[in-house]
Amino acid sequence: MAAVAAFGWIGRKAWKHYTERNLIAQAQKDFANKDLKGADLCLRRVMQINPMSVQGSRMIANLLDAEDSPASISWRIRVVKLEPDNVTNRYAWVDTALHVKNLPSASEALASVPVAYKSSEDYHKLASAVAWSSGRLEEAQKECATALQMDPTNCSIQLNLATIQLAFTNTAINELGRAALNKLTTDPTLGMLALHHLQADAVEHKHYEKALGYSSRIVSRPEATYGDRVEHLQLLRTTKSADADAWLANLEKTAQFEPANAYALARWMILAQSPGYAYQWLCTLPPNTQTNLAIELIKTDCQIGMKDWNGLLAAVNSQDWGAQKSFYRQALIALAQRSLGQDAQSQASWQRALHLASEEPQNLALLSQVTAMWGWFPERVQTLQEVMDRYPDQTWAPQQLTAQLYSQGNTQALVDLLTKMQSANPADPRLKNNLANVLLLRRSDLEKACRLASEAYLSATNNPFFISTYAFSLLVEQKPDQAQKIIATMNPEFLKIPSVAAYYGVIEANTGHTQLAREPLNRAAKAGLLPEEKAMVQNAIAHL
Repeated sequence: MAAVAAFGWIGRKAWKHYTERNLIAQAQKDFANKDLKGADLCLRRVMQINPMSVQGSRMIANLLDAEDSPASISWRIRVVKLEPDNVTNRYAWVDTALHVKNLPSASEALASVPVAYKSSEDYHKLASAVAWSSGRLEEAQKECATALQMDPTNCSIQLNLATIQLAFTNTAINELGRAALNKLTTDPTLGMLALHHLQADAVEHKHYEKALGYSSRIVSRPEATYGDRVEHLQLLRTTKSADADAWLANLEKTAQFEPANAYALARWMILAQSPGYAYQWLCTLPPNTQTNLAIELIKTDCQIGMKDWNGLLAAVNSQDWGAQKSFYRQALIALAQRSLGQDAQSQASWQRALHLASEEPQNLALLSQVTAMWGWFPERVQTLQEVMDRYPDQTWAPQQLTAQLYSQGNTQALVDLLTKMQSANPADPRLKNNLANVLLLRRSDLEKACRLASEAYLSATNNPFFISTYAFSLLVEQKPDQAQKIIATMNPEFLKIPSVAAYYGVIEANTGHTQLAREPLNRAAKAGLLPEEKAMVQNAIAHL
């Protein structure tokens, strides 16, 4: 009996391992074939069989990465905990955090790399990427240059270093970057990317003839996209080239039976010419192209641009966009009705749009975008609240809602939102700082505000936002000398940030350093600050 039991236990364990391997292999195959739903089903089963599966957890992170989901970070962290001695797991965590633009998490992942690996090429490349994403150009250049010293023939690192150098204000450093990129234009793999960087650099510096030269080289290459050709058209028009009309005619001809190309060209027409011109051209396309959903959608954009509300209402009422876009159709109906003064009907259509969109978070994301474009701020807040209530894992929603409330200057709503967010994630120093800041401005729950400001500051004493909030909390506590001592540690470069300059100027003004306060306060006075911050700055200026 014991032998039978042992055999059954071993056999069951072996069967689980066998099933897990097969499911992971199938998930890898589905992922390679871009069948994300199939891969997801396999991986769900893997985690049911073995919740501690390292490979399964890693693949889930890869899957979420492919979907641009911020939830991928938590799975990267899970893999690190399951397999802490594999440094590539930490590198993957950094990559993912950068991909979803979560810089605090990227910095945390980088800091967790064991000291023994901090002299490796991979570490220096990632450190450069984190510094670049954080706007620390000198550090990014230094780390990238170190990585290049370890691998001098690596063209990818050369490209990254040159790109960083283009961002400097120092002309000599810019020229180093341009020279390196020009050498890379002949590289079979990176040449196209180097040309794009050079073109963008020339456009940024308004060297349009030079940009046109780079663009000509881009469109002459076989891998040039239709989007590259549209950019070339824009440069031809900017430089008033005689070839512009012929190039446009060729683009119109080649887009007739390609809805994606027709969409791209129409988008350019709306911006460069007029919505009416784009609409007229779209109406000349073959019927099969016109009935493509993307073309029907951009035609509605044209009608919005022309303010043809009756035409928009007629168009969306006569078209069937399927279940996936029914929410957007209702939103367009609401827009047309409101613009025609049919407020009651518009409100009903809007509620239908919100209800239909709530079935999928990506639909709500699109609804958030269009309401922002239309200037429908209450509706956008309502949409973002819906995301937060129904899909708490969608971290982009509270971030966008926070930004929306900041732009509106609604500090009471900010207190409510940030209190909720900080309670859900009490260890996040950024949330501590932001909540402390608005509480201090409103002179509300000052004990909590000062405690959070101190905790945030101690977590990163070189963070300009944490420094300014903590110093301001000391000023509110009637400790001006301590506040001035803290704010004096600020890197002068950070005073270019208007909100940071505001607190620096207020504290220096309150401690009698009027000359130090004047320029930062004048800079802050011209910026879009919260109402309480504006009043604080104006009061400080009045007493200089």
